[in-house]
Amino acid sequence: CVAITARGMIRAGIITKVAHDACSSRRPADHAVALDLMRSGGVAITTTETVILDWLGGATHPAFKELSRRIK
Repeated sequence: CVAITARGMIRAGIITKVAHDACSSRRPADHAVALDLMRSGGVAITTTETVILDWLGGATHPAFKELSRRIK
């Protein structure tokens, strides 16, 4: 479902990122293939940690230290 939605967003001209560690499949091979299909279709594959830190906008955000500690 994530792969289909992400690829549709790319086709609609929307910059799309997917956190690989926030998605799953019944089989590891299916997960890997879906990530490859998304990547080859223009989806940026990232991590949950990177998404959170991007949302904060950097270390100057008041919540940075707390979230950074929790991520570790």
